[in-house]
Formats: sequence, C-alpha cells, structure tokens
Amino acid sequence: MRAGTTASLASQTLFFIGKRHLLFIMEIRRSLLIIDAAVCLLIGTLLFFIPSVVAYFIFIQETDGVHWHLLRCIGCQFIRASFLLYRLRNSSVETLCACYFIRILGSISMLLLLVHCSAETPNLIHPNYLKIAKYWCCGWLAVNLYLQTAHRWTIGDTVIANVTENILFQIDSLISVIIGAAWLAFPGWLLHRQVRISLSESHEFCARFMGTDFLTAYVITIHALHWKNLGDRLIALDARILICALIFTAQVWSQYAYSEHWNGGHWVGILLISFWILMTVVLRYHSTILRRIGEGGYGVVFQVVNMQNPLQMGAMKVEPVGMLSDDQILKMEIHVLKKLANKSKHACKIYAAGKDEDYYFLIMTLLSKSLCELRKQCPNQRFTLPTSVKLCMQCLEGIEDLHNVGFLHRDIKPSNFAMGRKPSVMRTVFMLDFGLARQYCVFDEKGNMNLREPRKTAPFRGTIRYCSINVHRGDEQGRHDDLWSLLYMTTEMILGTLPWRSMDRRHAEACKSSSEEKLISSLPVEFHVFLKHLKKLNYNHKPDYNLLRSLLKQILKKKNHNLTDPYDWEPNGAHASKFNQQQVLNSDFLLFFSFSCKSYEAVYLTKSKASDEKFEIDKDDKSDINTRIGIKTIQEEINVKLLLSNEEEDDEGASRVSGVSKTDDTLQKLEELK
Repeated sequence: MRAGTTASLASQTLFFIGKRHLLFIMEIRRSLLIIDAAVCLLIGTLLFFIPSVVAYFIFIQETDGVHWHLLRCIGCQFIRASFLLYRLRNSSVETLCACYFIRILGSISMLLLLVHCSAETPNLIHPNYLKIAKYWCCGWLAVNLYLQTAHRWTIGDTVIANVTENILFQIDSLISVIIGAAWLAFPGWLLHRQVRISLSESHEFCARFMGTDFLTAYVITIHALHWKNLGDRLIALDARILICALIFTAQVWSQYAYSEHWNGGHWVGILLISFWILMTVVLRYHSTILRRIGEGGYGVVFQVVNMQNPLQMGAMKVEPVGMLSDDQILKMEIHVLKKLANKSKHACKIYAAGKDEDYYFLIMTLLSKSLCELRKQCPNQRFTLPTSVKLCMQCLEGIEDLHNVGFLHRDIKPSNFAMGRKPSVMRTVFMLDFGLARQYCVFDEKGNMNLREPRKTAPFRGTIRYCSINVHRGDEQGRHDDLWSLLYMTTEMILGTLPWRSMDRRHAEACKSSSEEKLISSLPVEFHVFLKHLKKLNYNHKPDYNLLRSLLKQILKKKNHNLTDPYDWEPNGAHASKFNQQQVLNSDFLLFFSFSCKSYEAVYLTKSKASDEKFEIDKDDKSDINTRIGIKTIQEEINVKLLLSNEEEDDEGASRVSGVSKTDDTLQKLEELK
C-alpha cells in the first residue's frame, strides 16, 4: 500500500516537474522572441531616423544621401520584423516556427553578405563592426535553429506550398520576390537609373542587404497564406501595411531631403509603393462586416464575407461574454444547429463559432429576407392564401425536424424564418434563432425517445403575439405549443394581422382564449381541423405532422395551386411588382474600410486566449462542422470586425427573455449527457 502511494506521489511529482519545465521552456522561447523584437526595433529605429550617423560608424568610406536612403529602407524591414515577432509571440506553434524560420533566413542572408563583403571588399566596413555583425548573425542563427528544432520544424510543407487561395496574396508575394531578387542580382543597374551620382561598392552592399529583406518578406507573406489562424494572417498583413507605409515615407523623405542625388526615376519607386500600400490595405480589410442585419436579445447580427472566398458570405451573431448564465443564447444555438446538421434542409450551416475575451460569436449561413420582412412589403401586409399555405408547410417541416432531434423551439414567429439566399435554396424556408430552445426528451442507448418530466410551473418563454395559451398559463411547453405558434403565424400571414397584436401579456391571453374559433372563421375549413387537432394535444402527445401536412396540401389542391408555382414576391407571383428581386436577395453590400473599427482581435480567438476556456460542444465530434474552442483551430475562418449602425426595430415584439433561465436546466442536462 505504501509502495503504491509512493509511486503515485513520485508520478505526480514528475508530472508537476515536467509541466513546470515545459512552461519554463515556453517562457524562454517567448522571452527570446521579445528580446529579438526589441533588438530589431532598436536597430530599425536608428537606421530609419539617423542613417547618416549609423553610416558614419559602419563604413570606412564617406557616405551620401543614397546610402542613407537605403539604410532607412533597411530600417523599415527591421521595424517590420520587430512588429511581427512581438505580435506573434503568443501565437500557435506553426506561426512561431514561421517567425523562427524568417529569422533563420535573415541571419543566413546577412551572414553571407558580410562574408562576401569581408572577402571581396575588406576596406568597405570597419573590421570591428564587421566582426560584431558576424557574431551577432551567428548567435541569432543558433538561437533560432534551436527554437525551430525544439518545435520539430512544424512549418512542414506550408512554406513550400503555393496554393492559389487569394490572388492578392499571390501578387504581393510575386512582387516581393521579383524586387528582392532584382536588388540582389542587379543593385548597380537599379540604382543607376534613379540617382545622379557615381555609385560605389558600399551602395551596392546596402542595396543587396535591402534585397535580402524583400526576399524574407516574400517568405513570410507566402507562408502566412497557409496559416490556419486568421488572426495571425492578419497580423502578417498589418506588418505588410506598416513596412509599405514606412518605405513610402522613406522614399518621399529622401526625394526631398537629398534631391540633388535623385532623378525622376525615383518617383517610379514611390508610385509602386503607393500601389502596394493600396493593395495590402484592400487585402487586409477585404473581409469585414458589411452591414448589420438585425438585433435582438442576444446582441447583434452582422453580414460578413469570407476572406479566402469573397463570394461566400455569412451571418455573424455576437454576444457579450459578461452576460449572466441565464442570458446566454449562442451556446444553445450552436448545439441545436449541430444536432440539425445533415438532418434538416431548413437549418443553417455553421461556418465558425468561438469566443474571445469580450464576445461569443457564431458565423452561419447568410439568408435572404425573413417572412416578416416579406409580408410587410405585400399589399395590406399579407400574403395570398397559396403562398401562406406553402410557407406554412415548409415551416411545419422544419419544426418537425427540430422535434425529431429532441428539441422545442419555443419562439416560433415570422422573423425566425427566412428564405434562402443562394439560387439553389431561394425557395427554401430556413428556421432561425434557437437560443430559447429546450430539450424535451432524451434518447437512450437503443435510440428510443424518453420524454423529460414536465415542470409544474415554467417561466414565460416566447413572444406574446405568437405564443400559445399554455405558455401564458405557465405550463411546460411541448411540441404542440410550437404548432400553436405556427397556426397564429400562418393566420397573420393570410389575414395581415392578429386581434391581440398590440395587447399586453394579460389581455393577449384573454383575447386568444375567446377568439380562436372566430379568428379562423374566414379561413379554409382545413384550418378548423388543424385547430381541433391541436386542442386534443398535451405535453405528452406527439402531433400528427402527416395529418397537418395533408390538410395544407388539400387547401392547395382546392385552389389548383402547385408547390412549384411562384411565391408572391417571385417573378410572375401575385405581388411581384411590389418587390425588387435584388432587395429580396439582400445581396447589396459595400465593403467598409476603416481603421477606427473594433479590430478582429475583439472577436477572433487565439490559442493563448482560449486555452483555458470550456466553451466546447461535443468534444469528440469528428464532423466537418467544428465548433470546438480552445487550442483547436476554427475551420472556416472569416475576418470579423464590429461596425455599429442604426437599424429599424422589428415591430413584432421581442421575445420575453433572451436566454435560458436558471430554472431551465437544458444546458445542464446536455452537460450530463456528454
């Protein structure tokens, strides 16, 4: 017994020591990056602001404005390296290895130039400074080789791979390698066309040094294209913008400060850098929030576009992290969408989901207008009977799919259904907003459905205008309550309004109780059968979806209307003239460029920030829809920023709550099931 205890204690001790050692090594690596960044910043600052002083100490020969300009451009490269190393110090291993690799390339290239200089032009640089520079390059080469080896060179083939994922990335990389190679191979030829003075070997040395930095920039750009973490890729682009701006400043500075040394050809370089800045800024801010779609209790919804595929747009929901547990919605919504994945054509696809220090976010399929918006554009704010019935059939199918995976929606209303945006799904109704969903059953090992025991009293969940009388009374909601909401919703689509539309909760309950039969008296007789069926149901009963579906089909048959006939808003539809088809698609947008927007860091998740978070769904899920947070990589990354704007409020009436209450233990049950 004592031996076992001793062995266990020894094992725990070794684990603790190993963990502490690993953390110590990680801190050393991070510290080395910070030191490297500080050294680069110091060198870059000196070269950029006082190149003449630096040149006086380095070169034996007398220097001029051309030397100073080239040194200033080299200083820009050092400042860029400093920014990159510091910003990426807490990034993924893959990105850190890229930093080490860049420093290795830079150290090797600088060392080769110094060796060439000492062999071919020994009287160019002071011997002592030349020796110090060699030792410095060798030291940093050894340090970065060690760090790279410690990480087992995890950069893999991404440095070599050159998959054309974004044309702007490729253009940027191509320009870098062409310019770098040209300055390395033909420094005298390039300088001769820009300057008015005779050139020396020191001019060519500075030009070659600058060329090696351009080649290094090529590697970081082409490698950043393959980083899985979008935040890291954007940091690389920020570094690109920084160096372009600095070189542009250096170009203009030199053109006016040393005008006697430069001719008109120098303006070509200025124009090239100007174009480069524009291209990089467009690339950096190409993936941005285009406009705000809506707003609700959960926060706001934005339209976003995929950086890697500008044709792919998405809808992003944002929820502040500081909300109380009973007000959190996105966690439930993600879980329900995962359950519906590949099981319902009426559910959106998840592109990405995550959390950072300030926000939870969910990016999913971007849809067209909601049924609420479409109805309001119709004459008298109502659809024709055939369109209303066909929409009801699709909504019924979506609700049935949701019930089949064990969940209730509890907030069925027109604004929570929307038409598809892509041509292939433009006639498909999608169900939205599962933040108020509740699991009403659990499945045993054999796949049998077991109902959860209803609570004696349930808190109000839903929207007053569309919720059932049972919800008003505080009864536990069941499958039939979603269908009651569907009936009210369909009635409103046909008639244009509901009697209790503007009433408060108490008066709405009384009105619903007294006017149900009267409400549907003007509707086809099939709706009376629909109503009678719902009245027979309680929490334990499963609705007869087939019966309800057949009733709706019977209405269409009597009207000689087919499912393939156009909806009211479609071309040749009853109200087609009232609709602009481009507006129906909701596809109009304008790219928004601004440095004042809240940056992607406010939304996007990095490894260092998320390693201790527990915002995980289905930990062992291997599906292509990956919502795992923490050290796992978000698959379909979309650059997002917050762009505040004003939108008209939805006059439907908001849901009475914006999350799961403390008495609603659905999320706790989900954790137990996992």
